[in-house]
Amino acid sequence: MAGLEEWYYEMPLVTRVYLTASIVTTGSCALELVSPFSLYFNFNLVVFKFQVWRLFTNFFFFGSIGLDFLFHMFFLVRYCRLLE
Repeated sequence: MAGLEEWYYEMPLVTRVYLTASIVTTGSCALELVSPFSLYFNFNLVVFKFQVWRLFTNFFFFGSIGLDFLFHMFFLVRYCRLLE
């Protein structure tokens, strides 16, 4: 387990925050704590109802948790790490 923790903390800061936010957001939707319909980007709701979280949360939601989600997280970490 120390290897996983060490791997997590040696990641660059922006990659670590993006990975954590993506896992928390997608996990919250999978556990039905948050509805995906409250995360998607809708210009009218942002401008007229001041739901500014929609500007950011649409980048953190990756659908249901499964093999596809794991591949998204793998490539997210791999390429974000290279960009930092």
